[in-house]
Amino acid sequence: MYKDKDGKEQMVKVSFGEAMATEGKYAVNDIEKYEINGIALVDIKDVEIKVVDDGKAIEIHIPSSADFEKPEEKNKDDKNLDFHDVLVGDKQIAIARVADAAGNYIAPLSYKFNIVISEEIEVVDGKVEATAKKTLKIKFDDNVAKFDIDDILVSKAADQETAEEQANVKDSVYRIDIAEVDTALDKGKTVVTITLAKDMDPDLATPVYVYIIGDKSTNVYGKTLKNGSYDVIDKIAPEVIKDGIEFAEKDADANNIITIEYNEALKDDEDLVALYAQDLIVKNRDNKTLVANVDYKTKLSEDSDNVLIVSIEKDKGEEGFNLEKYSVECKDTVNYIQDAKGNKAKSFDRARN
Repeated sequence: MYKDKDGKEQMVKVSFGEAMATEGKYAVNDIEKYEINGIALVDIKDVEIKVVDDGKAIEIHIPSSADFEKPEEKNKDDKNLDFHDVLVGDKQIAIARVADAAGNYIAPLSYKFNIVISEEIEVVDGKVEATAKKTLKIKFDDNVAKFDIDDILVSKAADQETAEEQANVKDSVYRIDIAEVDTALDKGKTVVTITLAKDMDPDLATPVYVYIIGDKSTNVYGKTLKNGSYDVIDKIAPEVIKDGIEFAEKDADANNIITIEYNEALKDDEDLVALYAQDLIVKNRDNKTLVANVDYKTKLSEDSDNVLIVSIEKDKGEEGFNLEKYSVECKDTVNYIQDAKGNKAKSFDRARN
């Protein structure tokens, strides 16, 4: 629900997520299909329904007491109710059966939803996520029709005062520059993708913070972003470092080992680490695919949780193992290999000895 600070022009917006029927028996713009807190909208004077967002939503404009210059006008007949008061608190809107533009109607005869009063645009679940070393994603709970990056500050400073002070300090250890910004809609909600000028730590060992500090960004109703601070959540996939795959030499003490080094620590759970083998494809010198957890096994190095060790258990010769012409690669879909926070690893291409 949206309303001005003085209570005027209150409006309930219902988003359906797809284009809906606007004509016929199941039209979404039929006022008779709606009740708010048990009160039929058809019985309220001067209620107006508008179809918006390319048919994917409706706006229900409902007069309030603040819309009348003379108090006596608001109740001059039984069909004029003071919805400004009725909508205070937890209220519900009931919607009778409607259909999408293709004629597919909703299964229940009616839906009921809680009405949320929208004073400001908020970050969904209070989450700002790092999805790659240079990428942040912020999802808002509304369509931010006009987004201005000046409202956003990214910093290594854990408090807003320091972050703002350091924002214009050249070579500041706290400052994080923004290189690029993109916005897109996800089911009618704005997702902002921010590309940073420099990499973050892959495990966010140095924490990163996002501060919403301005009021230039608005939705179509003029609502601004709710200011606040957010700890960036690590959703970065671990990946193999450059030249991070090594095959043991024939004359090595442990000549049956392939080491795979990642750019951050992997989750060290014995049962899970054993399953890391299932994400790999290991082939011998005859190009035969070995069987995971039978012909080869996986464990983490005792020296570093960044290093995954693949130990070959098959094809041992009289002089031990010879991994010449062996290869290892990762399956396209990674199910088990993950970092300490549960982010699944990025796949890697075939490496051959």
